[in-house]
Amino acid sequence: MKAVNMKIAIGAGHSPNCRGASGNGYDEHDEAVKCVNYFISLCNKHNVTVYNCFDASSNASTNLVNQVAKANAHNVDLAIQWHFNSFVLPTSNGTEVYYYKGSEAGAKYARLAQDAIFKSLTTKSRGIKTNSLYWTTNTNAPAILIETCFISNKKNMEKYSKYWKKMVQDVFTALTGIEAGSTYIKWTGSKFVNDTGTEVKVDPFILSE
Repeated sequence: MKAVNMKIAIGAGHSPNCRGASGNGYDEHDEAVKCVNYFISLCNKHNVTVYNCFDASSNASTNLVNQVAKANAHNVDLAIQWHFNSFVLPTSNGTEVYYYKGSEAGAKYARLAQDAIFKSLTTKSRGIKTNSLYWTTNTNAPAILIETCFISNKKNMEKYSKYWKKMVQDVFTALTGIEAGSTYIKWTGSKFVNDTGTEVKVDPFILSE
């Protein structure tokens, strides 16, 4: 088991009023929100501090500015924005994760997320990439932008629909080092308790920061 003090800011790409891409019966923002909300629930379960950068702006530029501002309002270790890719050619497919060029921490987190999604969805790995994206460029913390798969590719979305929960769990585990299905423990000052508040007997030497 691990006890961690990691702090994460996370946001779903776009907003309810600025929705992003769509295809094959899926809406990018809706799917991103689903992934982000599940990721947040895993953070809450496992005692990882998490901040939701959700913003409902109808203007794409304003939405980006507001999400970055929410991420920068907290001293976090990692900032994540969750997206789905799209292209006019329905054969375009695969997973890629962006980070800020020159950020060693960003590259590390991008690789962890990329490998986790590839393992879960078995989509084409398009690798980790750098670009002058507003999210990765303007966040104070190391930042990654996840392009889960192509919403415009039917086979990609079939895999996503089947394995999306496992994918989010694998990304959570890769980034935090905590098994998504495990039970976290913490010290209250007088005893160790698990995520239900029940006291547990633990050798403190198995814990790591």
